[in-house]
Amino acid sequence: MDSAGSETASAIREFCEHLKRLGVEVRQAILFGSHVRGEARDDSDIDILILSPDFGDLGDLERRRLLSRARASMRQSIHAYPVSPEEFADVEPATLLEEIIATGRRVA
Repeated sequence: MDSAGSETASAIREFCEHLKRLGVEVRQAILFGSHVRGEARDDSDIDILILSPDFGDLGDLERRRLLSRARASMRQSIHAYPVSPEEFADVEPATLLEEIIATGRRVA
């Protein structure tokens, strides 16, 4: 893995650790977007799907607040997509979630 890939992997691990400290069980982390396609630039954010049963009981606003707290001390820009196992299992065709499942790469 090149240094950019190592930095990305390190940032994902750090983000997942922040989530765990906030009480979120991270079952999977799936990298998607420009980093998977090999099109990431220096200013690209890291697109990551976080699969957690803890998101099932939270509304969209609560999920965003939790992710924002986890990102607060991060150097790299992380764009996290929170998904519950139920949402992951009931994926609709032609959605962002379907694309992530088809093209993303599990990293944790």
